[in-house]
Amino acid sequence: MLLPLPYLLDHTLSLPLLTQNYLVNSALLDYFLTSCHVTTHFLSMKRFLLLEDGEFAHTLSSHLFNKLRSGGGARMTSPAFLNPLLQSALDSSLHGNSPNAELLTFAVSGSPPAHTHAVDALDFLQLQYKVEWPCNVVITEDCLRKYNRVFHLLLQLRRASWTLKTVFSLIQQCEGLDKQQRRQLQIHRHEFQHFVGVMEGYITNQLFYLSWRELEEDLATKVHSLDDLIRAHQMFIDKAIFRCLLSKKAMAVMKIIQTVFSCILRFSTTLSSSALPSPLHLFHSLSRTHRKFRETAGLLMKVIIKLVERGYQPHLEDFLLRLNFNNFYG
Repeated sequence: MLLPLPYLLDHTLSLPLLTQNYLVNSALLDYFLTSCHVTTHFLSMKRFLLLEDGEFAHTLSSHLFNKLRSGGGARMTSPAFLNPLLQSALDSSLHGNSPNAELLTFAVSGSPPAHTHAVDALDFLQLQYKVEWPCNVVITEDCLRKYNRVFHLLLQLRRASWTLKTVFSLIQQCEGLDKQQRRQLQIHRHEFQHFVGVMEGYITNQLFYLSWRELEEDLATKVHSLDDLIRAHQMFIDKAIFRCLLSKKAMAVMKIIQTVFSCILRFSTTLSSSALPSPLHLFHSLSRTHRKFRETAGLLMKVIIKLVERGYQPHLEDFLLRLNFNNFYG
C-alpha cells in the first residue's frame, strides 16, 4: 500500500523536527531562567532603574536635587560625584548587597543645561545596567534606553514632590505677607501637591501593579521559548512607555504635564530666591505662577477628556479619575 507523500513527510520529517525544536527551545529557556537567572535582572531593573526601591530612590534623588539646588550642575558629570552617590544609594537599600547591584553605573549623555531649574535638568544622566552575554540577548540596549526614559520621568516627578516639601516652611518664613496671603499661598501649594500625588499614584499603579503583573503572568503562562521571553520583556517596557505617556502619540500630553512641573519648580524657586522682591510683588509673582498652573492643568483635563471619549489609551481613564476626583479642575 502506497502512502501519500504529505503523510510520509509529516511523520518522517515534520514530527521529528518539531520535537527537536520543542526540546531545544525548552533547554534554551531553562538555561536563561535557571542558569542565567534572567528574571532576577528584571526584578533588579524594576527596583533600581524604575526606582521601586524606596530607600535607594530617596537617597539617589535627594542628593541629585540638593546638588542642583546648590548650583553644582556642571560638577554633576564628574565620576568623583556620581560614583560615591550611587554607592551611597545602594548602601541605603535592602537590596544594595545583591550581586546585580554591581551591574549599576552612571553614564553621562551630553552636558547639564545652563538653567538647573529646568524640568529636564537631569536628563543628561543615564543609569545603566550592564549585563553580559548571553543575558544581553534579552536585555538589549534598546530596552535599557526605554528604561532610562521612564527613569527620567520618575526623577522629574520626584523632584516636583521633593521641591514642595520645603514650600510650606518657605511660605511661613516670608516676611511682610499677611495671614490671608499666606493662607492663599498654602492653598496653592496644596493644589500643586494634589497634582503631584495624582501623578505618583497613577505612575505607580501603571508600572508596578499593572505592567509588572502582566509580565509575571506572561512569564508564568505564555513564555515557552527564548523568543517568547524576549517578547514578554519587550512588551513590558513598551507598555510602561505607553502607559507613562512617553510614547510619540502622547508627546503633547507629556509636554503639558512637564509645563505643570515647571510651574511648581518656578513657584519654589521664587520663594527660595536670595533676592526676594517686596512682599506685594512676591505675592503677585507667585499668584501668576499659580494661574499658569491652573490654566495648564485645565488644558490637560480637556485633552485627556477628549482622548478618553475617543477611546484612545484606556489607561487615561485611571489618570482622569485620579486627577479630577475632588473636582479641582472640573
